[in-house]
Amino acid sequence: MDFSPEIVNGIFAVGGAILGAVIAGVFAIFIARSSKDKKEIVVSTSHPSRLLVVHDQIASDVEILVSGNKVDNVILSEIFLSNTGNKAVENLSFPVSCQDSVQLISVDALDQASDAPRAGSVVTKKSGQEIDVTIDYINPGEEISLRCMVSGDEPEWIVALRQPELNVVRREQPVASYSDVVAEIVFEGFANVPILSTYLRVTSPVFKKFLKNRKTG
Repeated sequence: MDFSPEIVNGIFAVGGAILGAVIAGVFAIFIARSSKDKKEIVVSTSHPSRLLVVHDQIASDVEILVSGNKVDNVILSEIFLSNTGNKAVENLSFPVSCQDSVQLISVDALDQASDAPRAGSVVTKKSGQEIDVTIDYINPGEEISLRCMVSGDEPEWIVALRQPELNVVRREQPVASYSDVVAEIVFEGFANVPILSTYLRVTSPVFKKFLKNRKTG
């Protein structure tokens, strides 16, 4: 099928307008985020990983010892504290707890980027289900992971983080890493720009999945 020059030019004009809207929307989102002071921490958790499980048929013949303590299984669960604002958040001090059917084995505060112990962070175990966490600061774009080894049921964490002028966002759905948190925040911004949202709904399966999860969540 042949198209007249007018139709071809019209198609390019529409395409250019959409592309311009996409670029303008992206810049508008990031300019708004960077120009207004914002203290924000996103609290999210990982999918629990069962590191060690003993089958029922041999459970009576196997003894699992961790740091000298007998446990039934070993589960890894991480709590992510992500600074998604544009200001450093300082002097954080808060408790973290889980249900009685979970036994805390160990908790380490790590820099998510380097996977190394976080200097300036202190984790104190208060009981088998509660810890106190102190963190000196988290810079914009940084994340700290509380890597928890537990036994028993999969943990349901309660992170009682509060601070004046700090917006604390709690993600109910588990994430794989900080990149998931960032992607969700960027998509949230895209969804608030009508032309950009419409364009991505048509062209991006990942964005469509985000909108579906946001609606059902």
